[in-house]
Amino acid sequence: MLGLPTEIIVNILSNLDLQGLVACKRTCRKLTGIYDDSSRLQYLAELEVAGMIDNPHCPMAIVDRLEKLRKKEDAWVALHPDFTAKIGIPKTPSSVYDVTPNVYLLGVALPTDFPVTRGIQSMRLPSDLDDTATPFIELQMVKQIVDFGTSIEEHDLLAVVTMSESADPNYVFLLEVALLRHSTASLHDEADRPILPVWSVNDLASVSIEICGENLAITVMSRADANAQATLHIFNWKNGRRKGHRRIVNNLGLVFLREDLLLMPNISDPSFEGNEGCLELQPIVNLALPAIAEDHVVIGIQCRCDPSPTGGGVYPKYAPSKRPFANDPMEAINDPYVMFVHRKRLIEQLPKDWQVNLRASETETASAKSSEASQRAEEEANWQPRQDGEASDANQWEEEPRELNNNIAPTVPWSEWGSRHARWLDAHTFSSVYITSTAGQRFVSIDKNASRDPSHIRVIDFNQYHVRQASTADVCPSEDMLVAVKVHDDTEDEPVWARKEPFVDQEARSELPFIEMSTKTTYNFNSVLLDEQRILGIRNVDGGQWTSTREVELIHFG
Repeated sequence: MLGLPTEIIVNILSNLDLQGLVACKRTCRKLTGIYDDSSRLQYLAELEVAGMIDNPHCPMAIVDRLEKLRKKEDAWVALHPDFTAKIGIPKTPSSVYDVTPNVYLLGVALPTDFPVTRGIQSMRLPSDLDDTATPFIELQMVKQIVDFGTSIEEHDLLAVVTMSESADPNYVFLLEVALLRHSTASLHDEADRPILPVWSVNDLASVSIEICGENLAITVMSRADANAQATLHIFNWKNGRRKGHRRIVNNLGLVFLREDLLLMPNISDPSFEGNEGCLELQPIVNLALPAIAEDHVVIGIQCRCDPSPTGGGVYPKYAPSKRPFANDPMEAINDPYVMFVHRKRLIEQLPKDWQVNLRASETETASAKSSEASQRAEEEANWQPRQDGEASDANQWEEEPRELNNNIAPTVPWSEWGSRHARWLDAHTFSSVYITSTAGQRFVSIDKNASRDPSHIRVIDFNQYHVRQASTADVCPSEDMLVAVKVHDDTEDEPVWARKEPFVDQEARSELPFIEMSTKTTYNFNSVLLDEQRILGIRNVDGGQWTSTREVELIHFG
């Protein structure tokens, strides 16, 4: 191999992962020299260290990509922003919101019926000091908006859940999903049925919505009944067909691990359920959580794992072409509120032969369901929206939601999976109103009293390459910008909880190492959000609730 031209050797080495590259470098001086002279190999290695993936659509030269990557990594290590900017909120905000890579979205509330949401305002966030003008898009709806989900970088998609009067006398409200292009605020041209009926309800509802590839998953739960169960609905958003039956679930939060895998926290029997989201929904594995102490209760678990995976794992089509890289979805940290675990570690907990067993189970039940499925497909094929533009009744095709049979899935005890791969944090002092406080492998928080008593921003990094580098560093590389850098590893014996231990089992350890950093500058934000490139500091209307956002300050790192 060493006799081959250097270009061919570089092409061969570029197919290796970081571990393989390091091993090859150690074999001989020639391979070390080839690596040291190759911007391409260094870029691929440093991408993996950063937990990022390359943008194949970016025209930037490799040497420039490498320089930009190193500059970004240095800025985050030092918490040294390359610029800051403030953006005002053009329209009266409501409580619904989202942050995706490069876009901040807020609901629009009409002053006459505040806090009812009647629109969505979208602000694209600047990536350069010379690009501080914030393009603004406003989407207006006639019906009340309950919430919305986004798949802007993969599909240029906004999925807006609306509520209106039900035509069915047995129900009060009809929930629908309007599928819209984010860039044009018009009905999405790739959706055969851009208005999807979801479910009819008798009181106000809360929803969670996630999109990955062609799959759109939505959970619906009553706001009036704290003990109410939720219903899970899965659609192919492109052709408008449901995937499987509606299912009863025990929690509102959910997140895609892969296009065909859903993670759903179960608060009635604390665990994570891994569900295969294709055709008939079937549990694959239950990942147990530590038992809760008698004087504690889990009210609900929301999930955040940004960025979302894409269909087939391809680079998102609508991501900015000028940006040479993006966070790797498989390396992203999953944050079910205050427990952190990497997406890839959750996928690793699947039983060895789960796909084989799943196919066998589907075969056993296929003949019994074929007649029902054929009838259902025929009815759905004849579906047409009413002439007034509204969708047909959401409950017309199916009986009551079915229970999800978790007994067929194996349960993995917390001690066998969670202790090594997860980390609990005490959120007692966090300004933790927002779930959108993670991006990639980072998490940000600020003291809940920071608006009155300015506080440092706390940045936690779960990137294990960064943890190892920090643990061997002699000095902090950024003493002028940081208050502290601390490496938390699995040898610590310090208490996690400021108050009483919430778990029955005192051995409910969480050992995922992380780096904790704090900014030297203090800020008077009500809360902080995070996306791939920046921290977003939220300031609210004086005297208002957290929903009344007045201003957003961007702290950009690259």
